[in-house]
Amino acid sequence: ALANRGDSYSSRGEFGRAIEDYDQAILIDPTFAYAYNGRGNAYRAQSQYDRAIEDFDQAIRLDPSEADVFYNRGRAFHAKNRYDRAIEDYDQAIRLAPNDAKTLYSRAGARLILGQFAAASADYMKRLSLDEPDPYPTLFLYISQARSGVDGRSELAVNAAKLDLSKWPGAAIKLFLGQSSPEAVLSARPNSGFTKAEWECEAYFYLAEFELLRGSKAKAVELFRKSVATGVSRFSEFQFAEAELARLEAK
Repeated sequence: ALANRGDSYSSRGEFGRAIEDYDQAILIDPTFAYAYNGRGNAYRAQSQYDRAIEDFDQAIRLDPSEADVFYNRGRAFHAKNRYDRAIEDYDQAIRLAPNDAKTLYSRAGARLILGQFAAASADYMKRLSLDEPDPYPTLFLYISQARSGVDGRSELAVNAAKLDLSKWPGAAIKLFLGQSSPEAVLSARPNSGFTKAEWECEAYFYLAEFELLRGSKAKAVELFRKSVATGVSRFSEFQFAEAELARLEAK
């Protein structure tokens, strides 16, 4: 009951109260893997990644058959920018649950950050085959394919046909399909709920990839820098932009 109440508090964003309940549950039963996993998620939500990893470690020692715990620990390593280590956990989670869409999506993101474009595209492709149509894996699949030398425009068109391109990031998808322009992307209205910085983080990243694929590296660097300058570090586009910028500047 304490662990269940902890889950309820976590779902409401009351992570401190959730941790108190998980603490009590663990005091009653120190072998209760579920409570360690719940507390780990609460710590991760508070950006206490090392404490989260300790709890996930304990949950895995108690029950190494639960795919979600490996996924959760992978997300904590991911947040610490330890992408290789995150991928190890995502790999194990996928061995235990081969068709888990969220784990495939997270592993694809870590691989894209590391420049493992072909492997990332395979994960995005499988993610799209398993879950509802989604514009973000659609875009990331195209970008990872293009960065690995594969022309994915026909596949992009097939996936785009399942989406409402009148909503953001539909303008970015149209850009890669040759149906729009960079100016149209910058003038597109973001969905409600986006801050200006969040929308700009995404828009500048997609525009940078567009310029990079056209061979305009200097323009791409400028746009990746604009994406990073928004400071929206929790967004995948920010992380991808940082990684692409590092690779370009290293060259």
